[in-house]
Amino acid sequence: MSDRVKFRYLFHGTSSVHKASIQESGLLPRHGPIHLTTHPKLALVEAIRTVSGEGYLLNGYKEGVGGSPIIVIIERSAAAKLTLDAGYYDQTDREHYSPRELRYAFTTCEPIPRSSISLVEDDCLVECDRLLAEIETMTNQPTYKYGLNFDHLVYGRVYRMNT
Repeated sequence: MSDRVKFRYLFHGTSSVHKASIQESGLLPRHGPIHLTTHPKLALVEAIRTVSGEGYLLNGYKEGVGGSPIIVIIERSAAAKLTLDAGYYDQTDREHYSPRELRYAFTTCEPIPRSSISLVEDDCLVECDRLLAEIETMTNQPTYKYGLNFDHLVYGRVYRMNT
């Protein structure tokens, strides 16, 4: 029996600057593929990076667009032709990651209709915790066999910690 969990939702982090466009047209692959994750806090980090930029990161390339962070919640069934976002993972760290653990970042080049989207704009951390609790009820094993430490609001980092 597979220990893979088919998540009900996928998440995308962005800025409130894009809110009207998302509400009008859904998520569109305007400048390349749409980046999605199964981890709501990772989407929040990406939203913060979209707002503030990635100038502090060694390989950062995004400039901040301003606005405030928002998390886009996508019904999983609306996301088509998903592929693993191989660029997101540290491909050299084979000792600490198993393939199962790497399935939390995806891309798609297919539009996601607005009818399959909802937005989190306020109390993002509280909503992330609620969503993670919901995800954890889907399986009798911890969904994430490791913790992701999110100290992005203070230090601009996300890193894996063994649990």
